[in-house]
Amino acid sequence: MMLRICDIETFYGNVKALKGISVELDKGEIVTLIGANGAGKTTTLKTISGLLRPRKGTIEFMGQRIDRLQSSHIAKLGIAHCPEGRKIFPKMTVFENLELGTISLPNKGDMEEQLDFVYHHFPILKDRKNQYAGSLSGGEQQMLAIGRSLMAAPRLLLLDEPSMGLSPLLVKEIFEIITNIHQEGTSILLVEQNANLALKFAKRGYVLETGKVVIHDTCSALLNNVLVKKAYLGG
Repeated sequence: MMLRICDIETFYGNVKALKGISVELDKGEIVTLIGANGAGKTTTLKTISGLLRPRKGTIEFMGQRIDRLQSSHIAKLGIAHCPEGRKIFPKMTVFENLELGTISLPNKGDMEEQLDFVYHHFPILKDRKNQYAGSLSGGEQQMLAIGRSLMAAPRLLLLDEPSMGLSPLLVKEIFEIITNIHQEGTSILLVEQNANLALKFAKRGYVLETGKVVIHDTCSALLNNVLVKKAYLGG
């Protein structure tokens, strides 16, 4: 098992955001977390990547416990977090943003190889490499955020709301690229507001409600689940 989250409880001050969540992801899988706003999806990703520290429970990556490690150490183990809202640096160039992604790259000599990898999947970033990131369109900024995460050559990519604010055409393009990245060996844990899209894209899914996993199944089964249809798919 690549990632194993067991009974995690995470707090914001005195407010318990995650109430004993357990999630597993195997090497080569795409797994999605779906749920309403405030369900705990983003908090789960932040807890995995070390931006938040759980008070209870354990997280293991490749057999190693990581829930007490600093986020920088977790990144160096091969987990990259592409956050909600992109979080690019608008007054830095596209290239400088990508260069920041190599901070966790195990071998700095591989930077050119990773840059070629990113430019292969996002050729627009190569064309825009000397532009300020803030001058990019929303879709290009999302590509930059994903590309920056890939500069660390991650084994596991945590993707938080990659379709947010994008047109249907751009969403289709972004998910085609993510599919190609997955086919080249990167495992993915996806949080996505478009539940229908997420369940068609991933292999397995977890439905979160108020900090708890309420349903876990294959995505094909979840797409046909009456409760999921009613709550998240407009059925």
